[in-house]
Amino acid sequence: MSGKIDLPKSGDTFALALGLPEQPMLPIAQTLAEKDGSFHFEKVPLGSYDLFVAGPTNGYTAFESTLGGGSPLFGRMRIQVAGQNVEGLNVPLSAARSFSVVLRSNNSASPAAGCPQSVAISLTPLEPWGIWLFTNAQASFAKEQTIADLPPGRFRIVANELGSGCYQLNPPVVDLRGDVSRPVAVELASAGSIQGALRTGSARPADFAVVLLDAENTAGAQAQVAFPDAEGHFRFEGLRPGRYRIAAPRAAEKSSGRWVADLDHMLEVNVPGGKAVNVELAATLPAGARP
Repeated sequence: MSGKIDLPKSGDTFALALGLPEQPMLPIAQTLAEKDGSFHFEKVPLGSYDLFVAGPTNGYTAFESTLGGGSPLFGRMRIQVAGQNVEGLNVPLSAARSFSVVLRSNNSASPAAGCPQSVAISLTPLEPWGIWLFTNAQASFAKEQTIADLPPGRFRIVANELGSGCYQLNPPVVDLRGDVSRPVAVELASAGSIQGALRTGSARPADFAVVLLDAENTAGAQAQVAFPDAEGHFRFEGLRPGRYRIAAPRAAEKSSGRWVADLDHMLEVNVPGGKAVNVELAATLPAGARP
């Protein structure tokens, strides 16, 4: 697979990456264009590919190229490889894209209880551009913030460091291949929490772990784990409102068994937004074991 980029300035270096449309997170091949803009990929299997171009670059990390200063340019093209060389490709370049972002809370311009006025957000590219994108920015309830110098692709927006009293609703995905004239809303809401006490009898609280599962998404859902202090107190913060299941199995360092084998024997807790739920929990012991 070979072709040429029309360089805006002689000697500029551009990075190219090949990605699979059905598995878009990682590039399967990367290269740099020559000083005249020509590029070449060898031993490309049959199939459909997305070709991504970005630059000018001024260096590289262990896995990605880094963009230089000034105004970056980007290009992309869908290519079909069907048993013969693909030659003479010309990838048009276009200016970087931008969009504005704003915080929202239940369709309101004011923060919910427990949520900050502004937060740091990060953009995760959902396509393998092969470049390192510094995409951290601030978002605010007070005014729209513009994020610039982005390629024409898809990004997931995640709010960071929300604190224990706030959580983000479904992280939005912005697609800069189309029109994004309206601001993208990052929705925040008041989080709930669980503060509890573990009853272990004569056993040490440190021998147990408190496991929390989302009751609505137990199939393959990731568990949260808290370790009680010497008095048996534990806490889960920043929880999305809803139903949870909780149990306290013994936390052996080396165990071939599952921590939570039977969901039916877990205590169910309803967690409202903006409030703490007090839970008194009995430790789960193996059959025949004494505390």
